Amino acid sequence: MYNKNASGRHHSHNGKDKLWRENLEEVKDSVAQTREAISKTAHHAKDRAEDFLHDSWWDMRDKTQDLRGEVVTYVKENPMRAVGFAVLAGVILSQLLRK
Repeated sequence: MYNKNASGRHHSHNGKDKLWRENLEEVKDSVAQTREAISKTAHHAKDRAEDFLHDSWWDMRDKTQDLRGEVVTYVKENPMRAVGFAVLAGVILSQLLRK
């Protein structure tokens, strides 16, 4: 009788082990799918950020060149006024830096 109970317990234990292994495989598959989804999302976010930064850099570059052209034109057309603005800016900066 003792052997029969031990045998029954062992058989029941094997069934639990099999169920546990199946559940473990399901968890592993779920983790792999989640990891893949996170990886795709991260790559997509990185690509979008790169596109945004690239576009922003080119926009800023274009605006800077436009502003530079406007400043050069203004200085050529109004040299004395431009010198006055430069002196005024220097005085204001020197006062701010002293404090």
